Amino acid sequence: MVSIQKDVSLKNFSNYKIGGNAKYFLEATSLDELKEGFAKWKEISDTLPTFILGGGTNVLISDKGFDGLVIHR
Repeated sequence: MVSIQKDVSLKNFSNYKIGGNAKYFLEATSLDELKEGFAKWKEISDTLPTFILGGGTNVLISDKGFDGLVIHR
């Protein structure tokens, strides 16, 4: 069962160990989890931005965080 978490620190998902919180966070390890997560996300908001975060090695995350949903692989 997939859950969308609130206010998750993104610094642990960045190679540089920097970054603020994601307002919403989804950890999806399969296509089925991703589909389930998107269905739950649509219940929460269809207007906030979405960002897909891979390994976190080529991204700098703002200390202000991300005011939307971050999906981590």
